[in-house]
Amino acid sequence: AVVSTQSHKKLLEESVQAAVIEERERLQAEFKKQSELEKDELKSSWIEKIDNTDQIAAEAAEAAAEKTRKEMQEKLDLMEQVHHSVVESTVKEKLAKAREEWQTEE
Repeated sequence: AVVSTQSHKKLLEESVQAAVIEERERLQAEFKKQSELEKDELKSSWIEKIDNTDQIAAEAAEAAAEKTRKEMQEKLDLMEQVHHSVVESTVKEKLAKAREEWQTEE
């Protein structure tokens, strides 16, 4: 009876040890799987952030280019207005001089 109790106790200990080892391996596998999922999520999150940053940078560059285009167009328009004003006043001066000369000739 003592032998069977000891062997029963030993079998029970081995069974508990096997269950503990099995549970530890299961938990390690689950942890590793979860860890891989989290790494993948983190990686895709960073990729998304990088893509968003690239898109934001492209939009900012586009906005800056548009602003520069508008500023250049405004400067060109202003230069054109100044040019027309100068030409107009030069023409008016020459016409006035020509009238003066014509009137003095008469």
